[in-house]
Parts: sequence; C-alpha cells; structure tokens
Amino acid sequence: MRAVLDLKRTGFFWWGFLTALIFLVPSAWLVNVANFLRGADWLQPSQPPLLWLIQLRDGIDAFAKGLPAVIQFNPQGSLVTFGNFSIPNVVVGIVVGLLLLMVAFMFYARAAGGGGVLDDLLAMLFVYIVLRVEGATTAAIPIVKTLNDQAPQSYLIILLLFMLFQVVRGRGSRDSAVFFKILLEALLIAILILPRQTLDAVAWIVERPTKLHEFLALTGYFAMIQTVWALIGIFSGVVNLYNVGRGAPTPARAPMLGGRKPEK
Repeated sequence: MRAVLDLKRTGFFWWGFLTALIFLVPSAWLVNVANFLRGADWLQPSQPPLLWLIQLRDGIDAFAKGLPAVIQFNPQGSLVTFGNFSIPNVVVGIVVGLLLLMVAFMFYARAAGGGGVLDDLLAMLFVYIVLRVEGATTAAIPIVKTLNDQAPQSYLIILLLFMLFQVVRGRGSRDSAVFFKILLEALLIAILILPRQTLDAVAWIVERPTKLHEFLALTGYFAMIQTVWALIGIFSGVVNLYNVGRGAPTPARAPMLGGRKPEK
C-alpha cells in the first residue's frame, strides 16, 4: 500500500487517473456503467457464472461435512486416556487444523506475491477447503459452531480479511501490481458474500466523479479550477521525472585486469 500511495512516485499517475475521470470521460459513460452494475441480472444465483461458483462451494461443503465420517473421526471421543485424564480427539483436530491453516495461508501469501492469477485462485480454493474441513471436524467448539451456522459466508469473510491483510501489511503494501491484483480478488470474494450490496457500492464509487464534476461546474470557477489542476499535474510530472532520474543506477565500470585498464 505504501508503494501505491507514495505520491512522490505515483502522484503524477493518480493525477492523470483523476483527470480522466473528472474532466475527460463523459459523465454519461460513468452513469451507464453504474446503472449496469446496479441492474446486473447476470449475477443471479440461478445463472452462470455465479451458479458455477455456488455449485463448487456446495461440493466443497458436502465434502467437508462427510470427511469426518469417511476417516471415522469422532470429535466427542478421546484419543488417549490416563486414569481420569484424557486427550479429546477434538484437540487433535484443532492442532492439525491450525497447522494446515498455516500452510494454506503461507501458500496463498506466496502465490499472491507472484504475477500470476491462476496460482492465487488455486491457493484461495485450498484455503477455503481447509477452513471448511477444520470447521466440520471441530464443530463441537462453540465458536466454530457459530462459524458453521453462518457458513459459507463466515469462512469467506475470514479469507477476505486475510486478503486485506496482504494488501495492508503483506506483499501488496510494497508492490503496486500485487496490491491491485489482491484488491480485485478481494472484490470477487465480496461479490460471492454479498453480491447485490457489493455491486451497489462499486456503482456508487463509479458515480462519484460525475457528482464532483457537477459540483465544480456549479461553483462558477470551473475554468480557474481546471487551470490550477493542470498546474498541479505539471508539478507532479516534474517531481516524478526528478525522482526517476535520481533513482537511476550509476553505470558500472569495466573490471580492471591485473591492475591495468582493459585493452580496446
């Protein structure tokens, strides 16, 4: 996130982005995009592509719920008993589950740091499978039971929070490409959790530049505001060129051979 909000390096690009949205792109285009998002009939649970994702999610849920019976794991039983002391099976499920969660989150963090998207999707799928299996095997714990009662949204929210952590404190905070990639993936997860509310929020954001344009036009100083904004862009461009030039590496000299300069 620091790499994205470092205005010394990215200020000129943000200026160009805002200039296009507020002053150049016709407001009607942005309004049409917002209306399309609000009335997106293709994001109905009974229609693809959301239907395919729901079917995949239901298949994972069925697998997770049936896994304890397949492996004959009884969370209510005891693994070892010493007189009046016993180690419940659920403790084993918690320990193994935590280890699997650590592996899953490390797998996603490593995949998110790369440039590919397929690795991220596979890692997200693996994390969700581990969360659901852990929830099924440790359902006797009250907090896990609460998560299961709110499944699958509760587990998707856990995955979403971890992704946002990667944006704020992980690789996404240092690499702008990773930042926007994880942000887009988090948006897709949010659409799976609350499709209508998420799309309405995105539509609201898309419409903001048009509202700002209308406000500036009503002030009576629109031309002066455009001039000041253009001067800000010129200043940001100069600062960006200065920082790029200052950060250029010094050309390396040819190595010395036996203390003498290499012959031409």
